[in-house]
Amino acid sequence: MKQLVIILTIFPTILWGQSATFYADTTNLWQHAGRRKHVLDRVMEMEWKINGQVLHFGSKPIVVNADPNSIDTLFYRRNSKTKWDTIICNIKEPLTYKFIYNNCCNGFNVLGANGKSIEGKVNFRLIGKQSNKTFLGTLGEAGVLINVNATDTLFPGCRSAMSPNIYSLSFKEVQTCNDSLLCKEQICLFEKDKEDLNYSFNFRTISSKVEILFMPLSSDPIQIFYNVKSDNVTIR
Repeated sequence: MKQLVIILTIFPTILWGQSATFYADTTNLWQHAGRRKHVLDRVMEMEWKINGQVLHFGSKPIVVNADPNSIDTLFYRRNSKTKWDTIICNIKEPLTYKFIYNNCCNGFNVLGANGKSIEGKVNFRLIGKQSNKTFLGTLGEAGVLINVNATDTLFPGCRSAMSPNIYSLSFKEVQTCNDSLLCKEQICLFEKDKEDLNYSFNFRTISSKVEILFMPLSSDPIQIFYNVKSDNVTIR
């Protein structure tokens, strides 16, 4: 069955006069890539697009309306020969954000107004009867099993300090097992009432409901709702 991702605006009220500013900072770019011309040339081709406005290293900042009640979409590509990646984000506050080059992964990080990375957070919710199915929500390298009574917020886990703070985010129906030959997928699992992560949780994907990229711009978690009966995912 074809899955549908719904980007939901709860109250479509734009905060007129309250805008967020985005710019691509070249400070660490010269530090990490400036001495290697082939790397610098490649990095300078990076592009971001928000609300039809295009941003790249060396261009003027772009300004967009901040709306605390909607999910926004950012498009990113490494160069003109690659496809645009679609990244969801939450432009909730009229702040300034900057993109910086991540020399470890040839990607980018996003920093908040205080110059620090913004940590991603997500809440997963089930709507309807769960039956005997097992659902897994993931954020980067971390995951949590979801049931109808789940209220915990998922934070990043098992991440390298150099990993970009642009996260892969997914919601899946899975089969769990202890045999790594049968269940070859693995993730760091948060388990209720346990302080330590399960670093070798094995599973097999039965059905992927949503797989997206997420760029957090707020300390508030985004909400992922899955309707068991209609097989639809809603993002708020």
